[in-house]
Parts: sequence; structure tokens; C-alpha cells
Amino acid sequence: ALRSLTVWLWTLPFVMAKDLGLLTGPIVAVLSWILFGVYEIGSRIEDPFQGTLRLSIYCDAIRRDVLTDSIARDTAFELEDESKVPVNEEGDEDAIFELDSESEEYG
Repeated sequence: ALRSLTVWLWTLPFVMAKDLGLLTGPIVAVLSWILFGVYEIGSRIEDPFQGTLRLSIYCDAIRRDVLTDSIARDTAFELEDESKVPVNEEGDEDAIFELDSESEEYG
């Protein structure tokens, strides 16, 4: 955008010289000042902090927190392996009742 603006402003005096005569220089200078000012305002609006706000530091901290939370959440409800649960000869239901009775002892 800056290159095309520069080329347009360089060729503008050749188009305006016939109609404006000696006023071509001052008019092109004022017009150039205005248009480059608008371009500068646009570039400042596009990057308001001009690189002073290090977003990568914030993004890395957020990523680290999210990954830590997801690891904690995934491992918080892991159950014991079924091979560790004692199974009686009567079947699996007795093993469940034994686990329930063990939890009642501590409650």
C-alpha cells in the first residue's frame, strides 16, 4: 500500500501541472502530507502497542495453565485396575459390596 501511494504521489504532479501551473508543488506537498498521515494513522491503529506488548509470553503462560489443568483433570478420576479388586467365588457383586463396606469404615 505504501509503495502504490508513493508511486501515485510521484506521478500526480505530471497530471496536475497543466491545470494548476505553479501551484502544483504546494498542492501536491499538502496532499502528500495528508495521505501519508492517514497511512501512518492506519498503521498505528493496526499495531497499537508497537511491539511493546509481548503476547507470546502471555500465550505461553495460558497454554501452560491449560495443559496443566487438562492433565490434572484427566488424572483426577482414574480408577484402580480391575485386577486389584478382590473377587470372591460368589461373583463380582460381592467384590463391589466389599469395596462399599471398606469406604463406610472411613466415613
